[in-house]
Amino acid sequence: LDISMVQMLLTMRLLAFAWNCHDGDRLNKKKALGSPKFEVNAVRKLPTLLEYHGFTFNYTTLLAGPILEYNHYISVADNSKFSDKRLKGKNPPGFFPALWCLVQAVGMLTLQMWWVKTIPFMWVASDEFMKLSLWYKYFYAWISLFSVRLYYYFVWKLADGLGFSGFDQDGKLEFNAASNIDIYKVETCQSFRDLATYWNIHVGRTLKVYCYMRLPGKSGRPSTFALYATNVLSAIWHGLYPGYLFAFFFAAVSTDISRRFRKRFRPYFVRCPDPSDPRKEEPIQPWKTFYDIFSFLSLQITLPINFIPFNLVKWEPIVYYFNDGLLWTGHIGYVVIFGLLFILDI
Repeated sequence: LDISMVQMLLTMRLLAFAWNCHDGDRLNKKKALGSPKFEVNAVRKLPTLLEYHGFTFNYTTLLAGPILEYNHYISVADNSKFSDKRLKGKNPPGFFPALWCLVQAVGMLTLQMWWVKTIPFMWVASDEFMKLSLWYKYFYAWISLFSVRLYYYFVWKLADGLGFSGFDQDGKLEFNAASNIDIYKVETCQSFRDLATYWNIHVGRTLKVYCYMRLPGKSGRPSTFALYATNVLSAIWHGLYPGYLFAFFFAAVSTDISRRFRKRFRPYFVRCPDPSDPRKEEPIQPWKTFYDIFSFLSLQITLPINFIPFNLVKWEPIVYYFNDGLLWTGHIGYVVIFGLLFILDI
């Protein structure tokens, strides 16, 4: 990496803090913000020097994340986060949620140690790998990525814990404010939008709130330009290496394609009984099941195209992997699909 993990976390945390101070200043001047999400984390009163450094170098989020908002941190530090009467003046019992995170982390580490020996990821850049059939190379690249995900699952579950977020609709305690990964949803999601939502949750949310949503188009909603700009910013934040630029640019391409397909074809598979609330959908079975399976498989097929470069990092192995490995078939597919979308005016 160009910069250390600690510097990356500080950069993102202070970027969010700067925007929060900007939003708080606008609210103090009775000026409107672009979204209610901006108001939630707006900092209306600048912290003291001690509070600022306590937030900046908070031990629980300094080394492995996640990136927490200043308002969340200070509410935990001054105990206002625990002022709910249902807590009866006591801190929430977080021992068992933290223990469960530790158990998951150990399980992910154990599985990762076995997986990386059985199906080593770096074999995708070897001469032996290039001699395999195209279909087998796709399959091996896809399944080897699981060992990479296991590493991140371990790190993020180990860093999870200090995350009391309140009560759910049933009045039960929730401890997901510091959760940076939803493993089940990552492994079963059907689109790049969902993958970005549940993978590295806090970084994704920070980029969404402080970059993507700050670039509205003519309609007032984030434009396609905002999608590509946010992914390029994410690549630069990770480091100026070809692998990151490859990964995030083509992740944006995949997201753009899936959005266009969803807008055009999803109405054939779901119905909306209440036009005033388009989020309430009723599936048209059995076709909705086929649509879900197709969406899931489409996402999985793109993973060896988009995320192998992220882990190879450097230009030479990336070009070798695509030239002699996948023969640029995925990128040719992107060009063909975009051509069809243009012809069909989708």
